[in-house]
Amino acid sequence: MPLYNRAATVKAAIDSVLRQTFPDFELVVVDDASTDGGTEIAGNFADERIRLVRLPQNRGGNAARNAGIRLARGRILSFLDSDDEFMPHKLEVIVGILKSGEFEGVIDSYRKLYPTRSNRTKDCINPKLEAEDAILKALFNRRIWKSTPGISVTAQAALRAGLFDEGLRRRQDFDFLVRLARSAKVISVPTITWLKHRTDDSITANLSGFMASLMEFWDRHPEYYDNPDFRPGFAADITLHLSKLFITGRLRQLVMDAATVARRIGYPSLCTSIVVGTRELLRLKRHRTGIGGEHG
Repeated sequence: MPLYNRAATVKAAIDSVLRQTFPDFELVVVDDASTDGGTEIAGNFADERIRLVRLPQNRGGNAARNAGIRLARGRILSFLDSDDEFMPHKLEVIVGILKSGEFEGVIDSYRKLYPTRSNRTKDCINPKLEAEDAILKALFNRRIWKSTPGISVTAQAALRAGLFDEGLRRRQDFDFLVRLARSAKVISVPTITWLKHRTDDSITANLSGFMASLMEFWDRHPEYYDNPDFRPGFAADITLHLSKLFITGRLRQLVMDAATVARRIGYPSLCTSIVVGTRELLRLKRHRTGIGGEHG
């Protein structure tokens, strides 16, 4: 669990781990030089299964996760952000899948909670997939919900995949899973095992940083656009981002971000991508409504 200035949520996150039906675990909390008192809250737990590690300076969530991976003594690793929660059966489900050795990684499903008084939730349910090509195609085409707390992996497979890329500011889960799927036997499952709290200050809510992170990811995985099987996901990503900018009235940023993409693939291809992306987003909406939806 990477921790950085989450004093308001870290206690609930840690409590969710302590409520696990599978009790044989250690929780490595890696404090990334917090300044809001969250470190003290994490340090107040007396349970001997909790290890609190303090980094001397802030290095980002990926560096904190990698530090936790290197320090972990268990064979199986699961990740939890300090503003999310595990359901009580999370670790029991993961151990049940990975203990036989048939698989080295799991991508599970989750329930998203929205910060409103309506108690609205959304079940983000993944398809059951095992084949490498099917998982990669689903990853690139947005058919798999891929937040970091939905990833569990053996320690050996995590090291073989190369850990989390500390140069990426976003999409670290996407990047890690692509490398993991190509180097280990991974399974995607529909079982909901954790709760994601949707917050307004989350990284993914920041539209300003989207394009830089997209280009970083694209540089590492050129097949995102070059592979025709993966391109619909690229088109959906671009179209969704530009539409959000339009809806929120950020027209200057919209023009600049569109130009950034066009410099690489040209305006005709960008226009084609927007057409394909619009169609793909409608298809995704129908697909996700069929396997899991929102609840009031």
